[in-house]
Amino acid sequence: MSIKLICQIELAWVRGHSGVTGNEVADGMAEKTTIAVKLSSPALAWTEREIKKEKKRIAEHKWQQWWKTIPQCGIAKAFFAVPTTQHRKFIKWLSTKELTTLTQAATDHGLFAGHLSRWRESLPSTCKLCREAEETSLHLWGECPALELERTQLSSLRIGGRTKTPHRLLLDFFEHEKIRGLMNVNSEWLDESDPDDPPTQSEIGGGRTPFPPPKRRRL
Repeated sequence: MSIKLICQIELAWVRGHSGVTGNEVADGMAEKTTIAVKLSSPALAWTEREIKKEKKRIAEHKWQQWWKTIPQCGIAKAFFAVPTTQHRKFIKWLSTKELTTLTQAATDHGLFAGHLSRWRESLPSTCKLCREAEETSLHLWGECPALELERTQLSSLRIGGRTKTPHRLLLDFFEHEKIRGLMNVNSEWLDESDPDDPPTQSEIGGGRTPFPPPKRRRL
């Protein structure tokens, strides 16, 4: 009521950004208010891309926490202590053979004497290369003295001037001719141990890794 007594207000449309003084002042005040809101409430200023990125970060963090807390998968954790989405991007382009090799190495569920001896008691579990410890994928990767040269050579190699990723190093190591030869020997020993009772696929390979195989795209 007091405003009505003091002045008369009239509303009229004017063209925007045409140099009308009052309109330009109003635009300036609105811009300042927007900036103030962004500074005081960052969540309101996030773009759609930033929101998606934050959702992925939260999901990845929960995935990593789950991986740390489960009591199983001790060997896989030794290879992949902190799984990330970058790791899944790498395995997405692997062939079935490469993915099988990587999974068997990371879980120790492959043609390793230590693993096979659990299914065939007649098979020795000692490493055939160094004869010093149980033959596991982890032993071959980080402990076996007979493979020290191969580990050094592979770790020093680069791809296009860039250092290899841990997954590529692991894959190249277990695809090395010396390792493949060892796997062939173990396979022959397994066949000869009991020809009438061949091992099943679940006995030889399998296991759980932090990186489930991604769905392959149709070309």
